[in-house]
Amino acid sequence: HDKGHGDLLEILSSDVRAKNWHLLVIGKGKALSSVQAVAKAKQMTDRVHCLGHVLDVENYLDAADLMVLPSKFETFGLVLGEAMAMGKPAIAYRAGGTAEVIADGISGYLAAPQNRQELADKIYLLAENPKLCQKMGIAAREWVTEKFPYDKMMKELLLVYKQLLP
Repeated sequence: HDKGHGDLLEILSSDVRAKNWHLLVIGKGKALSSVQAVAKAKQMTDRVHCLGHVLDVENYLDAADLMVLPSKFETFGLVLGEAMAMGKPAIAYRAGGTAEVIADGISGYLAAPQNRQELADKIYLLAENPKLCQKMGIAAREWVTEKFPYDKMMKELLLVYKQLLP
C-alpha cells in the first residue's frame, strides 16, 4: 500500500522551509525505484538517501531528528514504535492505527489524512524547535517502554510459543 513517499518528496522539492532537510528512506519496497526516479528528476539526490534493506536500522534512526510516516493507511505502524523507542518524535497522517501509537502533541504529531501542508507544518515545527523535538522524543521513548516493557513482552512471546508447540 501507499507509504506516502510522494508527499514527502513533494514537500522536499516545493516547500522553501525544507531546503536543508534530508530524507532517509529505509527498506526495499515496491516504491523504492519511483522514489529514486523522482529524487533524480527533481535534482534532490543529495538530500534523498535511499538506503535499501539495512540490518542496523537503529544507527540510522539514531542519526535522524524525527520519524515521518505519511502512509495513507497503517494497521499499527511498528516502524513508528521503533523510532519512538529510540527517542524520536513521530509524525504521521491520522490513518488506521497511527493514533494508537502517537499521542498527538505529546510524542509527535498526527496530521489530517493526506493533508500535505499540515504534514509539512508539523515537520517544520519540530525542525525549528530542537527543545520541543527532544521533549517529544523523551515522551515517545517513555510511552514505548511503558507500553511494551521487556519482561512483559518476553512473557507474552513465551505464551505464544507454548501455544504453538505440541
